[in-house]
Parts: sequence; structure tokens; C-alpha cells
Amino acid sequence: MAHILIAYVLWLVGGTWGLHHFYLGRDRQAFIWWATFGGCFGLGWFRDLWRIPEYIFAANRDKGYMREFEHKRIYYSTPPFNVVRFCGELILGWSFGVLVRLCVPEEHAYEGIGWLICVTVPPLATALGVHVVANEKPCRASFYWPLVGALCGIPWLIYDSGSIHYSSILAAIFVNWKGVQWNPEDGEEIPLREAIPNFFNSPAWAEMKESLKQLYKFYQVHGFERLWEEFVEKLDPAGEAHAYKVLNIKENATEKQIKTSYRKLVKEWHPDKHTDPTKKAEAQEKFMEIQRAYEILSKIQSKRMKMNTRDRRKEEDYDQKGRKKRMKDEF
Repeated sequence: MAHILIAYVLWLVGGTWGLHHFYLGRDRQAFIWWATFGGCFGLGWFRDLWRIPEYIFAANRDKGYMREFEHKRIYYSTPPFNVVRFCGELILGWSFGVLVRLCVPEEHAYEGIGWLICVTVPPLATALGVHVVANEKPCRASFYWPLVGALCGIPWLIYDSGSIHYSSILAAIFVNWKGVQWNPEDGEEIPLREAIPNFFNSPAWAEMKESLKQLYKFYQVHGFERLWEEFVEKLDPAGEAHAYKVLNIKENATEKQIKTSYRKLVKEWHPDKHTDPTKKAEAQEKFMEIQRAYEILSKIQSKRMKMNTRDRRKEEDYDQKGRKKRMKDEF
């Protein structure tokens, strides 16, 4: 379950590198933000300020959000044209093409194999950049159409090997004309005029307000350093909290309780119990998730046992040295 407060903190401290998108499972968009310095030099980062609530709904598979997506998918056979996405395709496609072009020294760019590389390879890189953006949620696109569009720009490259923008424009036009489809696993965007009032009336906003109050009270009592430690712990970098949730046990569960729950769930979700391909695939995914959760908790508990053993030994050594010193002082 994605938390809106964590998403906004990550947006603030690492948004230009796409940290909040990584957290929300939007890895492709995070890569775009990283490659273009925050989504075209910070413009995308700033736009995310009011887009994060929508991303939270999508990450948590909110029922209202998914229902809205189904309605739009029925109404539109293909995703409607999006100006922001189109501009992103142009920018990333052109950037990839220019990077490849710069790999060829200028003195070799106008003759022989160098000229051939400058004419043929940048369109491939341009098509790849356009394809990356075109496949951002909730869309899906094949590589074929941006590649066709980019290759149509070769005549301009023959005339001037620096004219990569023609390939970028044509690739973006072709992929939006023929190549974009709905991704059935994702939700569609909610218009800003609908998302903002819905957000302020949503449980997510009430949860955020309550979380901010609790954080402020915690800060007043414990200070900023302890508050930061609490925040890092809530991020669950080791995956411990999620592992407890997968195994359906409390965080203070004993090793015996962890093993019991693990064995029970493994039997329940074993793929061999299903013959239907869909249910078998679902069971396989759940089975692997249960195994990963058990491995995480086992490693963490083993590490803690070693640390506790080491601490006890240190305490015993310290006590022993103290006794020897007292005995020496007595004599």
C-alpha cells in the first residue's frame, strides 16, 4: 500500500531523479525523469506536485480509479492524444539520437563508415527514446511504429547528419497515429479538475493530515534526528514490514510462528494444486512472494541473533575485565 506522505517526501528530496516514481512502481517514468533531469529540466518534477495523488490511486488500485479507467477504455478504443506525452517522446527521442551522434568524431562524420553510422544508428536510438515514453502507464506501444517513423527521417540525415529532430518528430507522430494501445494492467489518468476535489475528499487526504499531525507531535517530543530515523524505518528498505504482511503475522512474531504461517501458506498456494492456467500463474506468483518473504525474515532474524550474541559477549568481556580490575585494586 503506497503512502502519500512518503511519496511527497521522496518527491521533495529526490524527485529530480524519480525516487517517488520508483516508490510508486513507475520505473519507466523514473528512468525518464533521471535521463532528462527531472522530466525536461524540472518541468515534470514540478507537474508531479499535483499528479502524485493520482499516482497513489493507481499504485493502490483504488476501486474508484479503476472504475474510471474501465469507463474511459470503453469510451476510447485507443488512448486519446496527450500533448505532454507527445512532447516527452520528442525530447527523449531527440536526446537519445544526439547522444549516439556525438559518439562519432566530427572528422569522421562526413565520409566512409562514420557517415554511415551517423545516418543509420541515430534513428534507432531516437525510436528507442520515443518507445520508452510511449509505453509509460497506462499506454502500451510496439517498437515497430516509432522505428518506421524514425527511419523516414533518414533523407534529412543524408543531407545533414545533425538533423535528428526530423526522425524524432516522425517517430512520435507515427507511434501516436498507429502504435499506442491501452495497457490492460494499468489505470487511466483522471483529469486534474476531477482529481483535486476527489483527492481532498478521499481517505488518502484524511490519512495524510492525520499523519502530519502525528509527525509534528513526534518531532516536538523526540526531535528531528529521531523523526528521520522513524521515517527511514517506515520506508521498510529491508522489506521486513511487507514480509510480515505477506505471511499474515504480527511484527513481534516468534520464529516458530513465522515457520508455521509459512508452511501453511506454501501448502495453500502451491501451483500444483491448480489446473487452470490463469489460477496456476497467480498461485505461482503468490508462492514465490511467500518464499521471498520467508527468506527475508529468516535472514533478518539470523542477523539479529548474531548481533545479540556479539553484544552479550562484549558485555561479558566488559564485566570480566571489570572484575579483574576490582580484584587487582583490592590486592
